[in-house]
Amino acid sequence: MVAGLFAQMRFNITAFEFQLSIDFLTKNITEIVIPPIGTIFAETHWTPVRISLLLRSIDLEALKDILEQGVKQQELLDKVVTELNRVIKIFLLRMLALGTLGGTLGILALHRKRIMSYFKGALAGLLIMACLLYGTYYSYDLSKFQNPHFEGALQGAPWMIDLFQEALVKVDILGKRMQVMAANLYQLFERLEQVEPIEDDIHGLKILHVSDIHNNPAAYDFIAQIADSFGVDVIVDTGDISDFGTPLEAKLVQRLQELKVPYLFVAGNHDSPTILEALQNINNVLVVNDRIFNVKGINFAGINDPASVSTRVIPPPEEKITEYANRLRGLIRVSEVCPDILMVHNPWLARQFAGQVPVILYGHNHRYSIDEGKGSVLVNAGTTGAAGVRGLIETNEIPYSLALLHFKKDSAWTLVAADTIKVFNLKSGFSVERRVFVPYFEDKTENNVGAGNLTAYSE
Repeated sequence: MVAGLFAQMRFNITAFEFQLSIDFLTKNITEIVIPPIGTIFAETHWTPVRISLLLRSIDLEALKDILEQGVKQQELLDKVVTELNRVIKIFLLRMLALGTLGGTLGILALHRKRIMSYFKGALAGLLIMACLLYGTYYSYDLSKFQNPHFEGALQGAPWMIDLFQEALVKVDILGKRMQVMAANLYQLFERLEQVEPIEDDIHGLKILHVSDIHNNPAAYDFIAQIADSFGVDVIVDTGDISDFGTPLEAKLVQRLQELKVPYLFVAGNHDSPTILEALQNINNVLVVNDRIFNVKGINFAGINDPASVSTRVIPPPEEKITEYANRLRGLIRVSEVCPDILMVHNPWLARQFAGQVPVILYGHNHRYSIDEGKGSVLVNAGTTGAAGVRGLIETNEIPYSLALLHFKKDSAWTLVAADTIKVFNLKSGFSVERRVFVPYFEDKTENNVGAGNLTAYSE
């Protein structure tokens, strides 16, 4: 735990190992060193003392356990404060001992032989160290970190600090608001049936379309509650279930195994091979990539986003998307069955198949929409995870959104209605919109496909 005799000290807080050190007769700063990203520092006091806090390592297994256990932010903060207080007390005692030892060694260097001289030297060293520490404590101003300095890679991105500070504040608000939202969800379900009831049919199916969860744990609860309350038969996810596709994020997707229905997935540009491997190991999850699956009697075709082959989150160039569109056309052409539903992530790719597949589901831009044309209905579920962390720092609130699709079987599967459900976590409100469709075989006129657009709100 100790690195160095007095001036350095190692300690652990949850999954993080730090090293605290002090240098004298140097810059009057406090610095936080995060290898290899860089250093954040501020002139926090007026004594010639540099306080350095170095992040030495992160225990990924311990961090996974914290995420899985769902430790509350306040509980974690209390633990950090308690541990820091303990470490600082021990460190101050070490510094006073260092001052005493320094004074004694100073007398020894002068070759003095009288015992009293050593006592005076030790006392002088102790007093000098005490004055330095007291001066540092007395003049210390933590608010200086509101306008810190940056070195290394962090120098080009100081906005990250503001982003996470604002996000943490809104996480607290979100936790309180979502408690209110849970109480209102039952009213949402009742209101939906009042909008325009759909006749029960033993041949009907309900498909829940979700997209762009972006690591938001609240989205999994949202999906599970909607699926159970409405009796959903299949869940379709059109990608970006993660942010960076890391192994740590792959732990979050394990919650999908709690769902009681098949979960069909195509990857988005924020997903990665690591995420796809984790999903393929979950029993109720099907990764629909370059294949056609028949689930509950409906044929699903899909293809992963080109960017999902790596950890790069930048959307691929248009020529790459064109290549994937051709691959998907080839799959449909050689298949013995025609897909009822097409699953992709990219909006441009989705539009290439209008008129070729009856229902096309996609995501990516976090904007819910329903478009009709050439006999196809294109549905963008928006963002079921409210854009993740980015949604917490947006000026305009991004709602949790998903689409509940109602299918009925006649000569073929037909989409008869789509329910849009949006939950506004900070406003403690929701909206429910039902879109009713006239089957294409009844009216070939493209402009008459939509037969209704009714909306209900609650705040």
